Amino acid sequence: MIVDAHHHLWDPRLRRHAWLDTLPQLRRPFGSSEFAQLAAEHSVTASVLVQVLASTEETEEFLALAAAGPLVAGVIGWADLTALDVADQIARLRQLPGGARLVGIRHLVQDEPDPYANRLLDCFGPGRLMFGSDWPVCTLAAGYGDVLQLATAVLAARLGPADSDAVLAGNAARIYRLGLAR
Repeated sequence: MIVDAHHHLWDPRLRRHAWLDTLPQLRRPFGSSEFAQLAAEHSVTASVLVQVLASTEETEEFLALAAAGPLVAGVIGWADLTALDVADQIARLRQLPGGARLVGIRHLVQDEPDPYANRLLDCFGPGRLMFGSDWPVCTLAAGYGDVLQLATAVLAARLGPADSDAVLAGNAARIYRLGLAR
């Protein structure tokens, strides 16, 4: 089993994504059917869809998508964490179709530097890490299969099978409480 614990979907025709202005290779729709095909080709059985914009509307759409089928087992959404009614905002999202799959809230980190896998393994260990492709952003450097192959190779070189399985699926299933059969 493989859980992709971090991927995105977007359609710049529907919503402005200013950060894509300097990334023409990503300035196109990346939809659920395209991701589902990639996931099936690479034996990815579940995923966590991560919000892209600071938008509750986007989170609502992602929750509806999660409610429509089994591939999106979790959604990391957005809520204004500085708002006085943030708890009410999150409670409202949890009541929507797919709301049970809201597994986290994310702030935007696109401008933060990317850490390296070995450093993360050294600092946190395999029990606190999870695989996430960051698709389609990863396509700036490599295809989905290449990213997954690199991740599995790095893990195989450093970890045994049980720890590799934890990073590839178990930790995401446990931490996000995805309710997946193992």
